[in-house]
Amino acid sequence: STLFPYTTLFRSETKEGYQFLPEEDVNANQSNANNYLGNDLYNSIRYDYHYKDRIQLGLTAEKDAGEQFWGTSHKGYDFYSFHAQFNGFGKFKTIVVGDFRANFGQGLVLHPEFGMGKSSYVLNVTPHNSGLKKFSSNDEYNFFRGGGATVRLGKFDLSAFYSNKMIDGDTINGSFSTINKTGYHRTLDELKKKQTVKQQIVGGNVTYTNMNLQVGLTAVHTELDNSLIPDKSVYNYFYFSGRKQTTGGVFYRYRLKKLNLFGETALTENGAIATMNGCYFSPMSQVSLVVLHRYYSPEYDTFYASSFSETSRINNENGLYLGAEVRPFRKWRFAGYADS
Repeated sequence: STLFPYTTLFRSETKEGYQFLPEEDVNANQSNANNYLGNDLYNSIRYDYHYKDRIQLGLTAEKDAGEQFWGTSHKGYDFYSFHAQFNGFGKFKTIVVGDFRANFGQGLVLHPEFGMGKSSYVLNVTPHNSGLKKFSSNDEYNFFRGGGATVRLGKFDLSAFYSNKMIDGDTINGSFSTINKTGYHRTLDELKKKQTVKQQIVGGNVTYTNMNLQVGLTAVHTELDNSLIPDKSVYNYFYFSGRKQTTGGVFYRYRLKKLNLFGETALTENGAIATMNGCYFSPMSQVSLVVLHRYYSPEYDTFYASSFSETSRINNENGLYLGAEVRPFRKWRFAGYADS
């Protein structure tokens, strides 16, 4: 007998979406609606222009793998994005035009980026508050399209913005059950959901900063031209339903010697509350501690909130987080956390 009596042949399987579909079936909208209309090539281009730190311009175009670049259903790139940002012009701290993001406070009202979660960086539990800034990513959902500005008046920063963009949804008779955030438009079914819902957002923020104290107020109003009505199940029973939503929140930061307090409390128009409060404490240079408590009611559900949480949504959570980092020796760091 031989040492290896069996031989296994490995071969690359063609993904189901790329299997051959006759052109006449594509045109007639029949056969397998899950077949990809394009090839498996991913392609994107990006152009950025910077003049010192005052002017930033950019253009982004992207085609995901499986999306059609040139054919019967689509011509050109699937996603285009343009941004312009101007900094430090008179009293204007920032002006954004085109695609942009708006991040304020602890993210319970506005933070359209990846949320903060548990990781080996145990002290990193609060999002970066960057205000209005350009959007240059390939993410096809988590951004605003329109314009905004921040004016600095003494110790106050006043921001206002407006967004009007189309989002993907499975619209039927003036309503849809889910928002498609993936940005994929590879199949006939996915193309039917492309840019079917108009989303308009108007918002603003006022932030006061004085030495060790920062206090801010954020408000956002969202309107859809179709009603969002999720198919109710146990996991999404309290998710937002309707065409309009208004959310407001107050956030703070206060530094007292070695203690740094922070937090935010937000409300939706239906009275649902979300609040998170915590503190950083460094009793000595080699030791850093963080305590964070959050409570997100089941009924609290907003479009662009993102903060410290167990899941991707700020919804239905009550927890206490403790983190510690110790640096007893040079080049050594010990970190750990507990979360209930």
